[in-house]
Amino acid sequence: MITKSKMNMDPLGTRVAPIFGPAVVLSVDPDSSTSEVMLEAAGHSGDGSGDTRVSVPCTPTMELQPGDRVLVAGSPDETVYVLSVLEKSNRDPESPRLVAHDGSSADLDEDGHIRVRNARGAIVFEYDGTCDRSTVHPAGHLEIDADRGMTLKSRAGIRLESRELEIESERARVKLEETKFEGTRIEFAVGLVRTVAGRLETVAKTVISKANGVYAQVTELSQLRTGRRRVLVDSTYELRSEKANLRSKRDFKIDGEQIELG
Repeated sequence: MITKSKMNMDPLGTRVAPIFGPAVVLSVDPDSSTSEVMLEAAGHSGDGSGDTRVSVPCTPTMELQPGDRVLVAGSPDETVYVLSVLEKSNRDPESPRLVAHDGSSADLDEDGHIRVRNARGAIVFEYDGTCDRSTVHPAGHLEIDADRGMTLKSRAGIRLESRELEIESERARVKLEETKFEGTRIEFAVGLVRTVAGRLETVAKTVISKANGVYAQVTELSQLRTGRRRVLVDSTYELRSEKANLRSKRDFKIDGEQIELG
């Protein structure tokens, strides 16, 4: 069944680009047997000037209700047709509904959810009373700006999921009882790193360290156990101790142009 509606021409008298795409039913008026729909901007194949509202007659075969997504086609300066229903809204037609002047609405669906929709019918907030869960679905950018600080608390858990996470602050303090990081790559670029730990363990297949100078001070025992060890020194190798004990189960070789003992 095709439902049509007349629309006015552009104020300048020019023809507006044709329309073909989805729309959302904003309201249904049973007294005047008309429905108001919002044409989604993505479906307007013209200048992208924004959403367009159309009032169309109601027909028994359509049985439109607020929240339905319909397919529309036509020319804004002549006739626009509602071709078919793409997706039926699961809202109970008898349930309470509030509609703002811009087309945004709040209603109670038949599944018991309280949903707040924007003018295009997209859900921006949802509350499920069965599991006491609130969900925000921003259609675009979401920004929280607080002048005197912000506190985010949860008795269970807090989960952040995103393709990219960026944190910027002049000073940060993180206090965690237990921390676990998993990833494929971590890169640090800082001026100073200071680590204070009761015990520090490093487990890796390969460790590569590069520095202009390395200074290590151990008060008690420094022990290294390895399968093979090779030390390459370009200039001078110096070993000083009160006592030195070098042992080898097999061969012990010393090779040099000049060897001094004593």
